[in-house]
Amino acid sequence: MLIRKYDFAILAFTVGSLLIAGCGSGAQPKADVSGKVTMDGEPISGVSISFSSDAVGGGAFNVGTDGSFTSELPLTVGDYKISFGPPGPTPGETPGTMSFPDDESSKVPKAYHSGETSGLTATVTDDPEANVFTFDLSSKMKGRLAPGAGPPQSLPTKDRTAEPLPPADLQ
Repeated sequence: MLIRKYDFAILAFTVGSLLIAGCGSGAQPKADVSGKVTMDGEPISGVSISFSSDAVGGGAFNVGTDGSFTSELPLTVGDYKISFGPPGPTPGETPGTMSFPDDESSKVPKAYHSGETSGLTATVTDDPEANVFTFDLSSKMKGRLAPGAGPPQSLPTKDRTAEPLPPADLQ
């Protein structure tokens, strides 16, 4: 009789564990993103776009010669800060060997190098139609955005175009 009680306890524990594990797998929804990047209305290439979030992670994707980008891996649904950097390595290239210079020869103004200073945001949803973004950068953007210069721009659909916030030099 002791063996039967022991077997029942193991069976109950196993079934309970499976039920708990099955309720809410913990996997967050993910979605592909795509879009276009322009500078003063003209397509820009030779850069990468980064989607970053403290809450859900992020990803970076190279921008093509026509200014378009497409995620290579889906991003977790959530809110992201947008920044721009040098393009990622191509096949055969050593990662980390490319970087933007710290001077005026950078393809994008320094304010766009960080999600903290770019003023650009994007909300990735589980609706694929809503994850097409357009970012029109301004070559006149200098320095960092002044505190309180306005809320970051959210670009949830392909029907909305980002317009850079007014330049603000912090000197």
